[in-house]
Amino acid sequence: MRSYGSPFQRHLAFFDRDNDGFVYLGESLRGCLSIGLDFPAALSMAVGFQILYGNTRPFFFGPFRGIEVSRVTNERTMLQDVPIDLKHNPVFSRKELSTVVRQKGFMDRAHIFGLWALAADGEGKVSRRDIELCQAGMILPELERRRKTRSDVLPLYRGGPISVAGHSWAVDRVFGVKVYQKESADAKDR
Repeated sequence: MRSYGSPFQRHLAFFDRDNDGFVYLGESLRGCLSIGLDFPAALSMAVGFQILYGNTRPFFFGPFRGIEVSRVTNERTMLQDVPIDLKHNPVFSRKELSTVVRQKGFMDRAHIFGLWALAADGEGKVSRRDIELCQAGMILPELERRRKTRSDVLPLYRGGPISVAGHSWAVDRVFGVKVYQKESADAKDR
């Protein structure tokens, strides 16, 4: 596995499914599906990544360019400069997180909403650990791990699937992404 210096590069490297240092549209899509997003949300996010950060193959446009992760120079990652009091608060609601970034730029507001949408628990709270993982550029592998089974299904209003069983079956068959799998009796006993 390649290692990257900045948290933002580590964040993007999650989508490098074949670990070759480049992220193309198909890899972005599979990465977005693996964190529990339904197909339309995953496709929108994957295309957005390619348009915003694509830096290879200049003769192609938009999503066909690809992202060479080591060439992305954005040293900041989500919430890096956002003053969140992690020492005194174990969980944060969407409103609390939104209040913290109210005076920040559009990207900080978008990232805080994205973190909340993807990482919040059933009560709509984001843990201090998730914020710390996000700041380190390591939240996405954790979200992928959570979405392997149906114990942490992303709700529809936050980008999750309409039909969990149908979504799970389709993304496994079409994209080879295992998400929201039923737990076997053996796994439940562990």
